[in-house]
Amino acid sequence: MMGKPKQDIEDINFILNEIGKFSSMTPEDIGIHIKQPPFDMLYTINLAAGKHIPIGHEAALRFNKIAKRHCELHNYNDIDVLALEREIENEFAKTFIEDKRPNEKKFIDRMLNRAVKATQNNHKTNTHYLPCVITRQGQPSEFRIGPVRFLTTDKFFKDFGAKFEKDYTSYGITGRTIITKIYDYYKSFIWVAEVTVPLCDDKISEERALQVVQGALDVLKLCFPHSHSHDLRMGYHHSSSEDTAKITRTSDGMFHPGVGWHGYGVPTNPMWFNDIMSNNKWYLDCAGNAIESYLKPESKSENLDRWLRALYWYGQAVSDDLPGVQLVKYVAALECLTVTPSDGIEDVTDIVTRRTALLIAQAYKDDVFEKTYANARRLYRWRSDLMHGRISPIKKDIDSIVSLAHEIVPQMMLIVLNMFWCLEMNGRNSSKDLFNEYRSLERQLPKEGK
Repeated sequence: MMGKPKQDIEDINFILNEIGKFSSMTPEDIGIHIKQPPFDMLYTINLAAGKHIPIGHEAALRFNKIAKRHCELHNYNDIDVLALEREIENEFAKTFIEDKRPNEKKFIDRMLNRAVKATQNNHKTNTHYLPCVITRQGQPSEFRIGPVRFLTTDKFFKDFGAKFEKDYTSYGITGRTIITKIYDYYKSFIWVAEVTVPLCDDKISEERALQVVQGALDVLKLCFPHSHSHDLRMGYHHSSSEDTAKITRTSDGMFHPGVGWHGYGVPTNPMWFNDIMSNNKWYLDCAGNAIESYLKPESKSENLDRWLRALYWYGQAVSDDLPGVQLVKYVAALECLTVTPSDGIEDVTDIVTRRTALLIAQAYKDDVFEKTYANARRLYRWRSDLMHGRISPIKKDIDSIVSLAHEIVPQMMLIVLNMFWCLEMNGRNSSKDLFNEYRSLERQLPKEGK
């Protein structure tokens, strides 16, 4: 377990020189230096017995560089860089300040090894509960998308409320203000997402939980009409409902108040999830397996990673309020699904539109292929015109183009998901394998269609 030796030695040497510089300053020098940016005397490291010594701003940055370099070199996906940086500082103080070891590779390696172990000793397996907006009524009481279990808020408090109260009081917190706020906040939602993140740093655990729950919500967006799936989101954005108000003033000078209420979520019947599963079980199982990779970043598949990037853009597009921005994000999803590194210098417009049309048509048929090809090309042209300022993002015609995207992109998401899993099951999970599959499909086209 070794970093890049030369860079590590240079960084440690720089830090030691900075410490030497500050330790040799007179009280008068320190008095002058402490008032000047970048306020070097505020950057310190801790020693034993509560002591600390100044190291300066630039030396502090070197610790961060060492931590980043070590994480990247060894692919430490479960370690937060800042947490490792703190432990490297602690081990540096023990190794080079207190024990006075020479700045040599073997001592740097030992320092980094101990820092990694100390960081990993603080890792935990955490289960996160994130309030969500899905449907407007709480049926069924629970369901699952891959590693994410969605349960109603009523079921959450029925199953865990007593334990939560007991744990809350064990912290010695007096008063009910905090717990009341928590209850009020969660109960303003109908759904709670539960996901368990394997052993890692707390900060990374939360990031992974947010990623996988957002992924599960984006998968659900594929199963509802766009006009309804727009509302699906985590509780960081909206509760399940909110009061609204407005004030207008007419030409006679009179003010006119107005109040309202807006409910978020999909209006459904109680059997909505059974209906979805009866038509989409294969896709939901495949998508659930794909989003599980957020929790296991070490298990990589180039093609499924590509689909997750497309799912992100698709989910963002569905929930965006601006049609022009929706279109840009929809086309970004199509690019993720269709363009590979092996395509070289071929025009991206041709690649995206041809492969989109071919997959939606499923086989070359004059009527289906030509129609989908023309629609896909129209989408791409509008997106290019938007991005290059040739048309206004508030142009009225854009609504009809975005409606076309609402139709095409969800189809592509499911078709390509199926194709990727078929490739995956045959051990073909690289971008090169995907390129070869597209080339095989494109051989169905006559020369003028390629």
